[in-house]
Amino acid sequence: MIWRWIVGTVLVVVAVVYAIDPGLFGADERPADLYEAIERRVKLGGVVALGFFVVHGGWRAPWHRIAAAVVGWFAAGYLLVRVIGIGLEGHEQGQWIFVAIEVAMMVACAWWVRRVDAGMAEGIDTPAAPPSPDR
Repeated sequence: MIWRWIVGTVLVVVAVVYAIDPGLFGADERPADLYEAIERRVKLGGVVALGFFVVHGGWRAPWHRIAAAVVGWFAAGYLLVRVIGIGLEGHEQGQWIFVAIEVAMMVACAWWVRRVDAGMAEGIDTPAAPPSPDR
């Protein structure tokens, strides 16, 4: 499924390039507040997350694994773009709280996905065989 890699990579690259230079596709109105300057970049974290999820391709798994993967990828996308914003705009104390929350979300989701994968490997998440009819 090469199309997943191509579409996902294009989404991630375009979002990261636009996060690095928000004025690339139009007028760049730089906010006076440092917090707002970083947050205008963070909006692209959803596009990065969508690209990560498309490349990951985990939509054929049980719903709870998909939910954990989506939340984890969104945390990763927002974290990546937030760190780019902090690096380019400067240090802002409130942003580091969001970084810590996003890292915690990623760790929790990674733990959950690994737990579900381990259960699937042991056959716990597979449907049970239908009971045999009593005669």
